[in-house]
Amino acid sequence: MIEVRRATLGDKQAIFEFLAKAYAGGAQCKYPERWEWQFERNPFRNNDELPIWIAIDEKGTVVGQFCTMIEPLKIGTEAHRVSWGVDAFLLPEYRGQKIGFKLYQAGSRASDIFILHRMSEASWRILTTLGGTPIDSVAVFSRVARFDAPSVLAALRSRLHSRWTEKILPWVVHLLWLDRLVTALLNVGVWIRDIGLSRHVSADITLRQIDEFDHTADRLWDSVSPQFHATVKRDSKYLNWKYVQQPHMNYQLFTASRSGKVCGYVILRRAGPPENKTGIIADLFASPGDSAAFRSLSAFAVRYFRNHRVKRVSAASSSKVYKDALLALGFRKREDWTPLFHGLTKTPAIESALAPGSWFLGRSDSDSDFTC
Repeated sequence: MIEVRRATLGDKQAIFEFLAKAYAGGAQCKYPERWEWQFERNPFRNNDELPIWIAIDEKGTVVGQFCTMIEPLKIGTEAHRVSWGVDAFLLPEYRGQKIGFKLYQAGSRASDIFILHRMSEASWRILTTLGGTPIDSVAVFSRVARFDAPSVLAALRSRLHSRWTEKILPWVVHLLWLDRLVTALLNVGVWIRDIGLSRHVSADITLRQIDEFDHTADRLWDSVSPQFHATVKRDSKYLNWKYVQQPHMNYQLFTASRSGKVCGYVILRRAGPPENKTGIIADLFASPGDSAAFRSLSAFAVRYFRNHRVKRVSAASSSKVYKDALLALGFRKREDWTPLFHGLTKTPAIESALAPGSWFLGRSDSDSDFTC
């Protein structure tokens, strides 16, 4: 008989043993530091309750879990907490017994506002069955920063349909240095294209790197947040917890100022192994009416990653202004993430958040930027 219930700190060791088995080689990224930061020391969770639900067998062994990451949320003028569904895993031998459904059901029904950001088809089916509603999709963009010879050869192989040519032709191309020649020519093209980046940076905007956020981030939030109907509350308390204190992640923080007043910020991360060599625009925040700030911060991010020799730059947003800024900089849309919203609390503001165009969502809302 499998029991599904909310976890307590007394289950911590049993959960860690489960994570070691479930995630194998990647378990060191899941616990103990990240688990304690994300769930135990999360400053936005309710009292002493852990936002984790576990499935336990008759021996007391954890065989599955479903977690929620609690973050502050603004909807209209109302302050809420959002529970993002994260780290759902059930050991293979226990699948097909509706245990996963019970875990999702327990987690979603314990939260006034619950959202799944990125999910598998199975998770989509479960949450729609439980009453989840799609909200504004998040467009995912990417842009080539530089080419390298291995990537050129990999692209060549992907276009070959014969097993013989797939093996021989890339070898010949490499032997004749043609892959390096093509790479050099492609990078010249990228360099010529990127000369135009400077025209997207406004002369009246000053960019500065910081170590952490202070009261200026709170003033920015207070002035800009009324222009968004529904979004995570991006004040200094949240930003420092999310991007300064988060373990295993090395974010770089930059602010944009105009006439000495902060008008926006961008948070960047260079992905390392086992991820691809990608530059990630984790978060970018400015007034939706300040297209100059959006474009200046976006152009700065591209130049920053190009100087650090990443292969590709990735960004995502539900904001039209942000999307337009990325397209103007040569980004291309690759896919859409469609979050599912499940709410127990009913207010006019929350009901209106289901209307198109209500949400400001980005790449790293929830823990979507964490791919370890």
